[in-house]
Amino acid sequence: MPCRDYYDDHPDQYFKDVTEPALKKQISFAESALCMVMNAYLDVVFNETALNEVSKEMLFDQVYDHFDYVSAGIKEEEFIKWHKEHMRLDAEHRAEEQRQKLAHALGKLTPDEFLAVVNHVKAQNK
Repeated sequence: MPCRDYYDDHPDQYFKDVTEPALKKQISFAESALCMVMNAYLDVVFNETALNEVSKEMLFDQVYDHFDYVSAGIKEEEFIKWHKEHMRLDAEHRAEEQRQKLAHALGKLTPDEFLAVVNHVKAQNK
């Protein structure tokens, strides 16, 4: 029996508190845990293989072939769609965090220090 079927058929054994906040917390935990496992798996695959960026992109889609979707009770297409969207959102969130940290740090500079940083960046980009 697929893992998902058992969860769907016996929710009371897994979800003691079925209020919306509790379920959101459980979903958030499960997605974070799955993301952590996928990142570790991808790190192992990519770090143990000497690859250039083109090879990584080709291998990335093949990584999904190694999972047993039937025993999990999910469709491969749904998982891939979820994972790619999750990675996109993670990248957006991390970029926003970096922008906020940079804005905070730049806000602490004096006008002369800020101008020195701007001039340095301009010189580096020429």
